[in-house]
Amino acid sequence: MKNLFVAMVGVLTVGLSASCYSYGGDLDTQCCRQSIGSKLCATVCLDNPWSGYIDTVLLGRDQTYAGDLVMRSGSPVTVALSGTDLDFDSATGVRVGFYRSLSCCRELELLFTGMGNWQSEGFTTGNNDLFLPGNLGALPDFTGADAFASQYTSGMRSFEANVVREKHGIKWLAGFRYLKLDEAFSLTSFDFDSFDGKYTIQTDNSLYGGQLGCRWGRAFGRTAFGVSAKSGIFGNQAEQRSRVEIQSGTNVVRDRTKADQVVANVSEITLNSDFVLTDCISLRLGLDLLWASDLALAPNQLDFSDDATSSDFVDTSGSVFMQGAHIGLSVVF
Repeated sequence: MKNLFVAMVGVLTVGLSASCYSYGGDLDTQCCRQSIGSKLCATVCLDNPWSGYIDTVLLGRDQTYAGDLVMRSGSPVTVALSGTDLDFDSATGVRVGFYRSLSCCRELELLFTGMGNWQSEGFTTGNNDLFLPGNLGALPDFTGADAFASQYTSGMRSFEANVVREKHGIKWLAGFRYLKLDEAFSLTSFDFDSFDGKYTIQTDNSLYGGQLGCRWGRAFGRTAFGVSAKSGIFGNQAEQRSRVEIQSGTNVVRDRTKADQVVANVSEITLNSDFVLTDCISLRLGLDLLWASDLALAPNQLDFSDDATSSDFVDTSGSVFMQGAHIGLSVVF
């Protein structure tokens, strides 16, 4: 609930705005919207109300887990692999937006964003001296190992439906958003004298709720610059599944699924520039920032204990910060 106030009042934004005006007569049939940043196709009237864009998005993502993953026996015992050794590569995705004019200065906005997986891998070798922390490290195949490999993947998809209203040169929006963040984390042991062991965790975050925001910007000839922001309160249906296998998968010592529902926050800021290419097509360039909190991140579910209550929880204290850029085309049609 720490972000409730911010989400309820929305985030003040500065973004591209389109001026609305009328040619007289009935506003419902004669009101037209001048296109953003230029006179693209002159005007978009209610008998031809659609416009849209498609972007290629490149986003980096932080990785905040810093706990110990693999230990090395000796005097003293040392850390062979830690969460700080893992770092996500950037991921590429696509964002598609459609706008439909509803009346003068009011439109429906539909947005979809789909990202490919962020991936991070770690590997450490030893000589029958590697083991997992805690009591889990006493199990066969998780102690006296020759190597350990870790893999962490994360993917995101988002859909939005917003009603946008322009007033006093600012576009205000209110709408619904669904965001899904899926993650997987694994630790695999390799022992040349014995079997392999594997500890895997999968988490699903399904966020749905309302958001508020606004946009404002300025046009300079055939170029427009602006920034938009939005923030919302979401219900997060979070789930995690933990599975521990030894003897190369023939013996499952843990297979537990837990779910919880918490209140989460998603906030986003987008900087954008439009450069007119033709009467109906513009080139889009910009920067993207996104924060999401109260998430079940896969490494946060790690539990190196070995008893009846191991992994009997969902840790939703995680948060992510994504940053990157986009390039695309906007079209009036």
